[in-house]
Amino acid sequence: MLGIETLRIALISVGMPHVTVLRHGESEYNVGNRDLKDCGITDKGRQQAAGLTGHYDLVVCSPLRRARETLEHSQVGCVT
Repeated sequence: MLGIETLRIALISVGMPHVTVLRHGESEYNVGNRDLKDCGITDKGRQQAAGLTGHYDLVVCSPLRRARETLEHSQVGCVT
């Protein structure tokens, strides 16, 4: 389960009064590498991201590497 300590990705479904906000998957920073400010996600973070699914009218993502990687490894998409 992803926590909500730091909000990094917002998935917004405009058709319904509903906003889903997700935190990035486990990052290198989370596991103790505090020297990295813009770090990627770990293997566990990729597994967490792979479990994210859904189709949304709008997907907004932070430019931070850990947020981008979480979105790239997820099954989240935009409705066309």
